[in-house]
Amino acid sequence: MEAFDLGFIALESYLADAHDVTRDYARRCLDATSEYWFGGWKDEVPSGQRKELPPDREFWDRICAWERHWLDCLLWCSVLGEWDRLIEFAGYLRDDVKIDFEQSKENRAWLLLVAGKLRGRPLEELKPFSDTILSGKRKREKLLWNVFNYILEEAPDEASASLARYTTYYRTAEFPKRELNLKVAYDASFLVHYAEFLDVEIEVPEKLKDHIVRLP
Repeated sequence: MEAFDLGFIALESYLADAHDVTRDYARRCLDATSEYWFGGWKDEVPSGQRKELPPDREFWDRICAWERHWLDCLLWCSVLGEWDRLIEFAGYLRDDVKIDFEQSKENRAWLLLVAGKLRGRPLEELKPFSDTILSGKRKREKLLWNVFNYILEEAPDEASASLARYTTYYRTAEFPKRELNLKVAYDASFLVHYAEFLDVEIEVPEKLKDHIVRLP
């Protein structure tokens, strides 16, 4: 079973309050992602579209699908408190990784910015990504970036206010859609857990609390 399917079962189980099953499948999802990103198959499978090309791990690292996998890593590692593992996953993502299927340039920049910061890179080094977010048309990534930036600055009041603004967006633009994975707030769940990990006390709006993934 692929990592994406395992992550979806973890989500379904969480929404059904089957928390032990959620933990099991969340860890299976992370294990499958680890194999997909770091596994030995990349040293064995011919690269490119011509089978005569030799295996090339760098090629696969650059072109393999990653957005959905990284979102699962951000969610389940932060929910389970497996921060060292999340940092290991963050180390996989290259700055030149291809834009994923149906992904916006702002979303690519947001997710790579988070990965870079988790690896300890300075924000100045990641400025091309923040510039893409701030100069882009998408409101969503701007709101998420503001929350993240204030958490990094250890500014709880500003982070709380930014999270409230994101909540309004999420509740009107994302939650009403039919997709099951939008019934929880993946990015916001990570941000709330990350703030707690850094001991930055932010206030989670009442309207968002039911959409933040937590396991007892």
